[in-house]
Amino acid sequence: RKYGDMALAVFTIFAWVSAAILLAAGGYLINQARRIRRPDLPMGSSWGFPIEEARVSEGAWRAAHRAAWPLVGAAGIICAVHSIAIIMTLLFMGDDFSSFVLILICMGLITAALVQWLARAGAKSAARAAVASESDVDSDSSSDSD
Repeated sequence: RKYGDMALAVFTIFAWVSAAILLAAGGYLINQARRIRRPDLPMGSSWGFPIEEARVSEGAWRAAHRAAWPLVGAAGIICAVHSIAIIMTLLFMGDDFSSFVLILICMGLITAALVQWLARAGAKSAARAAVASESDVDSDSSSDSD
């Protein structure tokens, strides 16, 4: 029984730390979404996605971040909601919380990571489309001058 109490105490600390990390990550991602949503985000900003496709032109940079910001914000909300759920579980569920908290931690991290991956993929795709559109406009204007 003595080791069971110690294990529960260690897991409780782990759960509180995990909730704090998820809440901080959620706040960071929501702030990132708010910043990359702005059309005047400077090209190469540390808040932006460091992907080659977005660094090709200003139009590609803007298109990539316009496509990504909703998903980045969603990943932040997912982290924050899971953090709050962990805290509520720790406060209100008694000693039978460990399995549920572990599920919340894992699912919060996995879901947020997948949404971030989708945001990055969407940003790449939007940047490629913007570059293709820019090159179509350039080829149209050069053929008009012939």
